[in-house]
Amino acid sequence: MITSVIAEYGLAIAFILERGQKVSTPLFTITPNVAGVFKDKNDSFDWKRHRINLLMNPGEELVKASKKIKTEKVAAPKVVPIIDTFYDVRAC
Repeated sequence: MITSVIAEYGLAIAFILERGQKVSTPLFTITPNVAGVFKDKNDSFDWKRHRINLLMNPGEELVKASKKIKTEKVAAPKVVPIIDTFYDVRAC
């Protein structure tokens, strides 16, 4: 049941975005944006020179959740193999 609800939610968001509209929820905001260089005011959108970006920002619920993230310092793993000796085969 919940899988169907989530699938429909996704379809609804896609439906709104396909119409060039902004989607704003407590979890996130997605705004469609046109990028590229237009030759002049009469130039129209061309997929070869332009693109559609989706600008995404966290909503208030995700911002609240991010403030509750607990951090912990961990040691970085050693990079292997460790090179401690090398020979110049051309010099041998």
